[in-house]
Amino acid sequence: MTVYTPEVYPLRIRGIAAACAMACGRIAGVISPFVVGLLIGAQNVALMWWLMGGCEMIAALMSLWLAIETRGVNLERLSEAA
Repeated sequence: MTVYTPEVYPLRIRGIAAACAMACGRIAGVISPFVVGLLIGAQNVALMWWLMGGCEMIAALMSLWLAIETRGVNLERLSEAA
């Protein structure tokens, strides 16, 4: 995703947009161990797996729905279309 993410943003905001997208992933990486620890501590292991699977499914569906194909497309032309 580090290579694909910057390609879909217009040139004028590419750096900040890619940084914000990566920051969201890092925030989730900080929060998730705490949530997993709380759920395991409360004997909710099944809920933990359902929650993790649900988040992955939502991310996959959003990628399928929102992602655009950038293979073979000039990035300047892609930026103009956005």
